[in-house]
Amino acid sequence: MIINVHTHVYPNPQDPQAGEKFLSQMPVSQAVEQWQQRNVDHICVCPGGLLASVDPIDNGNDDVEKLMKDYDGYFIGFGRVCPPKDGPDYVDQLADRGFRGLKLINTPMPYDDESLLPIYERAEARGLVCLFHLGWLGHKPEMAANQDYITRTHNMQPVHLDAIARRFSGLNLIGAHLGGRAYCQQAIDVAGWMPNVYFDLTGGLIRRVPWPMLQMLFGRQKEESLVDDTTVLNERVMAKMIFGSDNATPDVFLTFYKNLLTKFEAPDQLQEQVMGKTLADLLGM
Repeated sequence: MIINVHTHVYPNPQDPQAGEKFLSQMPVSQAVEQWQQRNVDHICVCPGGLLASVDPIDNGNDDVEKLMKDYDGYFIGFGRVCPPKDGPDYVDQLADRGFRGLKLINTPMPYDDESLLPIYERAEARGLVCLFHLGWLGHKPEMAANQDYITRTHNMQPVHLDAIARRFSGLNLIGAHLGGRAYCQQAIDVAGWMPNVYFDLTGGLIRRVPWPMLQMLFGRQKEESLVDDTTVLNERVMAKMIFGSDNATPDVFLTFYKNLLTKFEAPDQLQEQVMGKTLADLLGM
């Protein structure tokens, strides 16, 4: 089973008023065909686009709900929550509409801020998974037009998931992009210690870092204290990674995950976990 934890539906970049939305840099119908040709069983989808991340009024969740209905279960909806506008009651509305998770991005306060705890409490009660954008957020000049919604990268660090995970042990959290290049070591530490925190490896940074850095993140000494300093896979950490693609075309991250797992000589069972089984378990599938 292969499940993609992280995609976005967004308007046609060339003609935002055109009827069919885009996903994976192509019309949705074409994207579905390509993902299915590559044996991807389900796709988790969030509202998308950089400009949407600074729009606290239009969550974009109607577009996600339409895909959930039009494609008869192929898409798993993650509804965007925009605090402080949205609170626990909105979480209930999303759950009642069939969404299986929440997406948080570009919040005006750190993810572990006390004001957000009621959202997480309700998500835990409703059995929803929370997906967080982590690290640097892409920028377009138009984003500066909304002066009430300033992007603060420090609000979106992996370390903020630590406090949430400790407070809500029944709530499963997924951090996107492994925190990005600036915060990826934070993410590895959180993944290693918190049983209910997972990460995807999407974005343009992690898949481009040099092999020695990937060895540092996902490797360990074969025998500690430098008795044998051969680098081998840290299976406990790799088991907390989940396949996703974000906005990339299908082959980009299918290739990266396959090469990463192969190069580390990950066992077949672990590869199956990363590519879909872990997420299926989190979603109760």
